[in-house]
Amino acid sequence: MGDSTQPVIDTFGKHRGSVLRVALLNIGFGVGFYAVFVYAVTYIKRIDQLSTEIAFNLNTASMAILLLVLPLTAWLSDRFGRKPLLIVSFALLTFSAVPLFHLIHATHPIVIFLGELGFVLAIGLISGGVVAANVELIPATVRCTGLAFAYNASIGWFGGTTPMIAAWLIAATGNPITPAYWIAATGLISLLSAIFLVRETRFEPLT
Repeated sequence: MGDSTQPVIDTFGKHRGSVLRVALLNIGFGVGFYAVFVYAVTYIKRIDQLSTEIAFNLNTASMAILLLVLPLTAWLSDRFGRKPLLIVSFALLTFSAVPLFHLIHATHPIVIFLGELGFVLAIGLISGGVVAANVELIPATVRCTGLAFAYNASIGWFGGTTPMIAAWLIAATGNPITPAYWIAATGLISLLSAIFLVRETRFEPLT
């Protein structure tokens, strides 16, 4: 099957359901990633009152471990399928966000790092399943247009605004743990999408 001659019309017409499913999957992923690897540096400096050096060192170490985790989670996705990995990983992100954020809201770098490691595991597992699922869930005729919109809309609108939302939640409530509820809420959206809206694509031909 060739490319669509009217990809934008087809993307938001015939294939809008596929685009919506991919967008919903990436909401939790985007928010979790930006919270842990972008906003966490500011949080550790301003809320935990630790030095810039410690904040960046913890963030760098977390990202380095994520790089080591990704090949394993990609293998798990190929071995057991996208959907099981997505369900497990989004459940982990959703239900562990609050306790992990309590660890990050600490005064000792090792305790903070343990909290970040929990999020690294969740984000790493999500990455192993969602990257392949993103491609496989969008029909080949509109894959470039559909995936570009679904992914960037979720990552940009939800992930990209997470630092601002997290800062606003803390300022509005006075509770330094409230960003965790934002992570959990968006993780739940993606978890329910993975359970009820997404089919397994591991064994389907990529056409």
